[in-house]
Amino acid sequence: KHHYFTNEAIFKSNGDGRYSWLTGLFLFSQDVNNEIEVDAYKMPTPFGISHVWRLLDFVPKTIGAAVFHQSDYRITNELTLTAGLRYDYEQSKLHYREQRKMGDINLAPIDTIYPALQDGALLPKVALAWAVNSNLNIYTSYATGYKPGGFNNVFERPEDLMFKKETSYNYELGVKASVLGYLFTEAALFY
Repeated sequence: KHHYFTNEAIFKSNGDGRYSWLTGLFLFSQDVNNEIEVDAYKMPTPFGISHVWRLLDFVPKTIGAAVFHQSDYRITNELTLTAGLRYDYEQSKLHYREQRKMGDINLAPIDTIYPALQDGALLPKVALAWAVNSNLNIYTSYATGYKPGGFNNVFERPEDLMFKKETSYNYELGVKASVLGYLFTEAALFY
């Protein structure tokens, strides 16, 4: 079972002057109930081979929020500078339960609530766009991307319980063009 809630509010400037802006707030929450029945292996015991059954229940809960702002400044009628900043915050919790049986014997259940993981990141963005004419636009941009660390939904070994955060630094140079007024094409180099 997967429950996901997301909402975003954006406010932006009016008019078509040289300067325009937008700012906003993004919220989300996610609950997953991931129940897995494992009935697949046998274990040696002093009395012979015994069948082991496990019922795993992973219940990760994640909440997050972001505030962001972007400003566009038209330097000339053809050249526009864009700068933006976003702050992302995320918190993850994991409740792990395991019921086990060996043969007909119920083993002690495992019931663990892991401490919350919290993470935040400040993400800048800057871009420059040149409208050569009404059919040709050349642009370049830099942006920082981010994915917070968290809990793996399924793990067999304690060292596989969590995954690390990821940060990317993205550079792009591209061209957007219109041919004959109805065929649109875009080419980009990115790193």
